[in-house]
Amino acid sequence: MRKSLIICLSILYFLSLQAQNLNVDAKIDSTVIVIGGQTALTFQISQQPGQKVVSPLFSDTIIGALEIVETLKADTTKADNGNILVKQRYIVTSFSDSLLYIPPYPFVLNGDTVWSKSLSLKVVQPFQIDTASNQIADIKQVMEPPFNWKAVWRILALVLLVLIIIVLIYIL
Repeated sequence: MRKSLIICLSILYFLSLQAQNLNVDAKIDSTVIVIGGQTALTFQISQQPGQKVVSPLFSDTIIGALEIVETLKADTTKADNGNILVKQRYIVTSFSDSLLYIPPYPFVLNGDTVWSKSLSLKVVQPFQIDTASNQIADIKQVMEPPFNWKAVWRILALVLLVLIIIVLIYIL
């Protein structure tokens, strides 16, 4: 009797531990970018419905040289096993030629902490800098937009319409 009670209590205890299942996966779309290039850093949280997971908050940088360009809206989907998958994506960039280490970040559920895995991102410079000339060099060529004839005709039609209205008011 006592042995079966201990077994039942142990099973209930382990099932309650199973109920607080939380997995965190971190990934980066590209491990190598050029200076000023962008890539997506994604944290995917697998949790049970109704759980409140506290995620790390980033302001404008992930780490010192890795800047956040845009924080995308969290995407929530239901997994096959009944869990909820929450994907939080950040579009990031860097302007320093280096190998960046993205440390693991904590995700907290009911006082328990689960850490994401660490990642790395290599930022490369796509051209040689001529230090002897002391010239400022662009990363990319300046883009010239195509001439928009439709906008010019709209402005001309609007100016002509205003002139016609002014002439009609003067005549009347």
